[in-house]
Amino acid sequence: MKNILLLLLFPLLLLLTGCPYYSEVPLSAVPKKPIDTLLLGAWTIDSDKPEADSGEMKIIAFNKMEYYIDILGLSNGKIEIDRYRAFVTPVGPMNILNLEDLKQKGSYTFLRYKTDGKKLEVEIVSDECVKDKYPNSKTLMKAFTQKINDKTFFEEGLKFVKKSN
Repeated sequence: MKNILLLLLFPLLLLLTGCPYYSEVPLSAVPKKPIDTLLLGAWTIDSDKPEADSGEMKIIAFNKMEYYIDILGLSNGKIEIDRYRAFVTPVGPMNILNLEDLKQKGSYTFLRYKTDGKKLEVEIVSDECVKDKYPNSKTLMKAFTQKINDKTFFEEGLKFVKKSN
């Protein structure tokens, strides 16, 4: 169950050339932007392919600057839940979501997102472009800033649709 996030974000993982980039530090020590209310709610993978992974992602405002995210999925016939703390850090013109795994505090992955409140597209930062480990947020931010326009910076993304209430 360790990586339900990967199952949701990478239904065709075997076809992808890289893996998510993991870091022991976030892009910023504290959240830099208030929450985006368009992200809040329950989301399901937008796919008409029967072989696509199924699952649900719930995004809740934890406070004015941070999100709490539940990712629900099926593994060996059991419902499993991964939980994350998340916040946004601007990197150049992009907003990057820092996701901290609550089961493994100090383990971060990073996503770029776009949403209109009804549809959500996410792309995860790839270890194809960012390969090194950085000792602090300042050096990680410098690396992201230098590499963010590289065509291998993000993995192929996934699309979600907001569940109706």
